[in-house]
Parts: sequence; C-alpha cells; structure tokens
Amino acid sequence: MPARLPVALIAIVLLNAACTLTAAPDAPPPSLATVPGTAPTPSAIAGLSIATQAPCRVVNDEILAIRISADIAADEVTILDAGTENAVIGRTGDNSYWYIRTVNDVEGWMASSAATLYGNCASVPILSAATVTPAATGTPSVPVASMKVNLNVRRGPSTRFNPPIGSFDVGDTVELTGVNPSRDWYRIRWQGGTGWIAGGAQFVDIGGNTASLPVDAGPPTPTNTPTEIPFTPTATLDPSTNYLRDPSFEGVYTGRDGFSDLNIPEGWNIRYYEEPRCCEWQNLRPVAFPHRSAPEIHEGELALNLNKDFATFTAVVYQQVTVPAGITVTASAWAWLHTCDPDPAICDSSAASGAKVRVGVDPQGGTDPLAERVVWSAFSTPHDVWGNVGVQAQATGSTVTLFLYATQDFPQGLNRVYWDDAKLVVGG
Repeated sequence: MPARLPVALIAIVLLNAACTLTAAPDAPPPSLATVPGTAPTPSAIAGLSIATQAPCRVVNDEILAIRISADIAADEVTILDAGTENAVIGRTGDNSYWYIRTVNDVEGWMASSAATLYGNCASVPILSAATVTPAATGTPSVPVASMKVNLNVRRGPSTRFNPPIGSFDVGDTVELTGVNPSRDWYRIRWQGGTGWIAGGAQFVDIGGNTASLPVDAGPPTPTNTPTEIPFTPTATLDPSTNYLRDPSFEGVYTGRDGFSDLNIPEGWNIRYYEEPRCCEWQNLRPVAFPHRSAPEIHEGELALNLNKDFATFTAVVYQQVTVPAGITVTASAWAWLHTCDPDPAICDSSAASGAKVRVGVDPQGGTDPLAERVVWSAFSTPHDVWGNVGVQAQATGSTVTLFLYATQDFPQGLNRVYWDDAKLVVGG
C-alpha cells in the first residue's frame, strides 16, 4: 500500500504551486512593445534634470512646438529649444505623439518624428488625445503649414522671385490661402498682402484640408535670376568702418551642413569639433538659431544662439573679410554665457561648466581656427552678462578672418552661448 503524505505537507505543496503561478509578472501588451526610438539612458547626463528621474524620457532633436492636443493645427502650449529633455507620461495609440511633462510642470503633446526616447518606455499608457475638430457646420479644417526649416517667403511660387520678402523660423505656423497648379507652392497672407512658400515635405508639415484650396498660378515668373553682387568693403582707413557683413546677426538664418537645427546668418560660417570625446556628453554638435528675447540681445532684434543642453560643444563662427593689404585690424564681439543645472527650471549661470569664449584673427584669411598663425584674445567668461571680447592683429595680405570661439569643460542642464554686435575695423 503506497505511503500517504501528511495533509499539512500536501497543503504546503499546493500553496507553493499557487504562488509560483501568480507571482510571475504579466508580459507587456504587444502594443506597448512597439514604442519606437527607445534607447538606454545616456549615463553621462543622468540626474542633471528633473526629467531624468522619470522612467521614460524624450529629447527633441530640433526646436519644437508643444500643443494642447495631438494635432499639428492645435494651439501651442510652449516652444522647446532643441536638445531639451522631458518626461513622457502618455502617448497616442499609433505612437505619432508623446504626451510630456517639462521640468517646470508644463504638459502637452509632442510629435514623435522629431524626438528620441530614452529609458524604459514600454509601460507608457495610451491617452485619449483630443484633437482639433471641424466646426459643427461641417466646414473643413483650415489648412496650415508648420515650418520644418527656416523658410523664405517670396512674391511668387518660384525661387526666381528674388530677393525674398520675409522668412519663417522652424516651428512657425501659417494659414494657407491657395496653391499653385503643380501643388508644390502655397499662397499665404503676408504683411497685408500675399506671399508664397515652398510646399515640399522637406520644408513644411501640412495640416488640415488642402483639397479645397483655390488654384493660383501667381504672378509671372521672372525670366532671369538677378545676379548677386559680391561684397567688397570700401578701401578706407576710417576706423569707424565695420568691414563685417551682418555684424549684428540680424540677417536671414539658413541651415548648414544639411541640418535644419544648425542655423546661422548668411555671410557667416560655422565649424564644430566632435573630438576629443572621452564621454557621451563631450563635444557634441550644437544647434544654432536666432534668439529673439531680452536680456540675451545686446542691440537690435536678434542675437545668435548656440547651445547643446546636457552636453558640451566646441564651435567657431567665422567670416572672411577683405581689408586694405598689410593693415592692422581690431576684431571684437559681445558674448553672453548661461550654463547651469535647471533645478529649479530658472537658474543663475555659474562657472561650474568651465564655459568660455575668445575672439581670434587669421592674418592670412584662412578658415582653420586651429592654425598656429591665428592671433587669439584671452579667454573670457561673461556669465549672465554681456562681455566684449577683442584682439588686434597685423594683416599679411588683403584678407583676414574673424573667429568667434566658444567651448566648455563639463556638461550642464542648460548650456547656452549668445553672440551679438561683432566688429572688425582697421587701425587700433
């Protein structure tokens, strides 16, 4: 006769089996496993902001509008600078929009196509994403364009309409009022009249109903593109003559090196260095765009903003200039630094990052800032204040190059450099 197990032992075995069956974690629903762009947290930036404490975070790759609903035509809640890190607390079912909370507790919807996820994002919930809906009368939604790049406004539907009559910045939106027959240019209202913008997918995102837009061929296209007149400074020894083109950075900003978030004014050029790199945060490519608000404007309406939050960058903005041969030149520019960890979100700048700027002149007009012949000023650290940085050099020919150099030693949550009112004059 087989031996019988004690009743108490049988109970223990059954209880253990039950615990084994119920303690295993549920597998995530299949829809949550398809969240794109998830990547390990960059260890070098962990803990630098409130957002990094969330399980799932997102960094926008370009200047981006945050909206009240998951719709390109929805009202804007705020505008994020490129490289901003925020917490992800929701998403749409198709993962086309993330619902985020910023470091200063602003919430809204962000397009996922212009951002990169970090951390554990598998459990981000699907939220009911209210969208902009048509009026109750059944009127189609108003067609709008949202700028993916800094885009010129022209008098007609062609780049032959020169010069442009204005421009939009990345993230700007505008209502569309018409379309050309080939449907690759859109008519808009512009300063009390009419303007045209290119409608290619590389330039704009189109929202709303464009099917009912009136077709308009626009004004006659010019037969010849006007020839650009090369800049030649006046050969004068007047020390008040500034030989730079657009010295105050007020002109039209254009993307460089194929990047829509690396924008500097025409007439200027930029170099950035991605070596040496000991860590993930060191010497990353910066973003650049026109800055429009005080106090980080020295004079005029714009200043050039270079930044890369939670990282360091080394960038040189430069311009070649024709001067009287063999003359002494004095070069200078105004600089403003703001580097700090945003906890709270608004923080005073500090020297903890080792951020610094300097101004240099190549007396032979070369474009390599690392050339030994470049004459440099001392490094300056104007944190939260405008500081003028300058240097003198002796031109060895009829061309010199002005360099505006910025770098940092350690990453900060906010890492911003502003340049304004550069000057290159002859004499002392």
